[in-house]
Amino acid sequence: MNLDSLTRVVTRSELVSAGYADNEIAAAVPRDVLRSLGRGVYAPPTIADLPREQRYPHIVRSAVSTMPAGRAVASVSAVALHGLPMWGLDLRRIHMVEVGDGSGTRETRSTVLHRDHRPMHWIEVDGVRVVGVARTVVDIARASGRDVAVVVGDAALKRGLCTPDDLRRELALIEATPGCVAARRAVRLMDGRSESVLESRSRLAMLDSGLPTPIPQYEIFDDDGQLLARVDFAWPELGVIAEADGEEKYIGDTRAILAREKYRIDRLIELGWRVVRWSWGDLERGEFIPRVLRILNGASVAHFSPPRP
Repeated sequence: MNLDSLTRVVTRSELVSAGYADNEIAAAVPRDVLRSLGRGVYAPPTIADLPREQRYPHIVRSAVSTMPAGRAVASVSAVALHGLPMWGLDLRRIHMVEVGDGSGTRETRSTVLHRDHRPMHWIEVDGVRVVGVARTVVDIARASGRDVAVVVGDAALKRGLCTPDDLRRELALIEATPGCVAARRAVRLMDGRSESVLESRSRLAMLDSGLPTPIPQYEIFDDDGQLLARVDFAWPELGVIAEADGEEKYIGDTRAILAREKYRIDRLIELGWRVVRWSWGDLERGEFIPRVLRILNGASVAHFSPPRP
């Protein structure tokens, strides 16, 4: 193991096993060859400088490299290794699970070990034992809050990593256990049509505000029956569409993307649609709901007839 070409997170014990003395490890830190990510955990700067959500999966893989055979990565850590959104999750510790009578946890400053009465169900992700996706989603729904759970569940359903039936089977296994009511409530709200964290959170905000329920991923056709756009949300009976503009929409050639987006919006307006758009900032400041409500209330429906395919 060459510290100057290190490409992953390592623990002190790994470094010692590779022949490095403690004084050599300590000297590598001020030279910026290694960065300390916590007690006994080190990473090269290329990983240490990543945003917390991108750095966390590396930390998990390193921490569980010597995990006992009867355990699997679970909960928040399983979300990370499955590549699901980590928005709103507590990434300070590594979560593992083992089968045992009853339930409960053993916690340290860096790890949480869950005991679970359910039969172990794990899959292998890049050589690491990880609790299956449906169980991970349900476990997050038991403990991490409605919005956080729906964000994770929406993404899992969208990517085909689990199905509604899979989630229902996992719910049946936690009947009458702590968190089961919250989990059922969150699972009912999950929708695989959502394409981003911002869309999921926006949908929940509209639900909480009492707005009429929109149709997600609504397809709009031009006068010739050609598909013009698939919009994030629509109230077709009112002639209103809504777009949640996350940063991922503008990755690439920004000028070309903006030009295409302007043409698309212009064509929708020409066809008689009213358009409302918002960003992450609008959501966080609570500004987009009043804007959507004003447009819905002001929509004239008397002569609106959207083209059909």
